[in-house]
Amino acid sequence: DRPGLSDAKVINVQDIGADATGKMDNTAILQKAIDDLPAQGTLYFPAGLYRTGSLNLKSDMTLYVDDQAVIKGSDDFRLHQFRKSYLYFIKVEDAQNVRILGHGTIDANGGPIRRAWQVEKNKRKVAGRNFLSVNVKNLTLKNITFRESYSWNMHFVATDNLHLDRIKVFSSMTNSNGDGLDIDGCHDVLVENCLIFAEDDAITPKGAWLKDQRRDARNFVIRDCVLWSQMATGIRLGAETHSAEFANMTFENIDFLRANTMIRIYNYDGADIHDIVFKNLWVEEYTLYVQDLGEGPGAASL
Repeated sequence: DRPGLSDAKVINVQDIGADATGKMDNTAILQKAIDDLPAQGTLYFPAGLYRTGSLNLKSDMTLYVDDQAVIKGSDDFRLHQFRKSYLYFIKVEDAQNVRILGHGTIDANGGPIRRAWQVEKNKRKVAGRNFLSVNVKNLTLKNITFRESYSWNMHFVATDNLHLDRIKVFSSMTNSNGDGLDIDGCHDVLVENCLIFAEDDAITPKGAWLKDQRRDARNFVIRDCVLWSQMATGIRLGAETHSAEFANMTFENIDFLRANTMIRIYNYDGADIHDIVFKNLWVEEYTLYVQDLGEGPGAASL
């Protein structure tokens, strides 16, 4: 899926002046390149280290991060933006037909940035996401490695027709609340062949952000994945269920390398949870006793 570099719609970031040594900030150059990219265009990152602040993607574009290319968060914490109270590194919102491809790495440099903002705001915890999508249709991410988020790694909100294939997520082990994938009020989701190494929960379907809409979470297939949860649960379902329905979800061929709890199913907020299927699960290391089923309304743990 490597782009044809002679295509007029493929913009090589080095050709527009981006620094690939990691010594200079590229935020303004890269954001302008995204804003100016033609429909169905590709912003191409060849091998190199590209330092930047937060970036905002748009509809009908591809971000291609080639092998040995790293997009890394700037050390200047003020270049890392907020959506409401949450930091983000890469965001796409109110968009459609967006792809992130390649075999490179997106590194938010989250630890020092989070700590700097906590000092600036005099807050105990400033949370954030390495990748955030909100109200997006047709989002595809393949082969990319995401690492070192501020807290949650990848948060998909009201994102329909979502496909993650061969994604690797490496959470910081020093930043709290390091969830792997939070799939929030989404429809028609396929996650396959992924490696999720999380400080907190590895995969969490939920309905959390859009409480006023009570947007359903439905039609998920999550298969052929390897999960590591350092401090919490491999698959956590229903802890935040501000929606009418959680339905039609299949989890199959999942290898839990480590977790305190493999699977937890809740119904705190009254959603109708049904047609949830688990098949072919393997457990490598279980690090905590089976927890009390009375932890919350309708809670169960495996």
